[in-house]
Amino acid sequence: LKVLHASPSGPQELQEAQREFVLLAQLEHIGLARAYDFGYLRGRPYFTSEFIPGARPDARGIPIQCEDLLRLAQEIAESLRFLHSNEILHLDLKPGNIIVRPRESGGRAVLIDFGLCRRGLSTPPGSKLKGSLPYMAREYFQGGPIGPWTDVYALGVTLYRLATGRFPRNGAAGGKTTRGHGGG
Repeated sequence: LKVLHASPSGPQELQEAQREFVLLAQLEHIGLARAYDFGYLRGRPYFTSEFIPGARPDARGIPIQCEDLLRLAQEIAESLRFLHSNEILHLDLKPGNIIVRPRESGGRAVLIDFGLCRRGLSTPPGSKLKGSLPYMAREYFQGGPIGPWTDVYALGVTLYRLATGRFPRNGAAGGKTTRGHGGG
């Protein structure tokens, strides 16, 4: 169950919640969490999605074992390929948005949390982008175009972090940010 923390501050926030649900409800892939129902709880929008039993890939600590890292890389890259072939960008790929099913359930990595996703393989100049700062590609900050390569960059940062326990860039912090994109 995903519920907005507060009532929508305006139509744009409500549209974002509805957009995430509609997008997820249309997708079916073994490496993506499914969405089921959209509604309101005390005036706050919510949607239900598939419960993915398991844990974040870094739940047992980092660095993670090479064999597990390679399997995770392949499975998440496959999920991204599926998204990108359907002209969808995730835009918030990080260890916290990946759940690895228990080994008895196949141990498959599943991509979750599509709150920042966008349909279309580019984002118009001037649109606001949000994300997790250490996983964001340079084009977020330079006003350049984003596309599938943006998710691939975040996958690279994710794998680097899981392999080494560090971020590839000095000064990377763990916070979220909102930035205007393009337009100066």
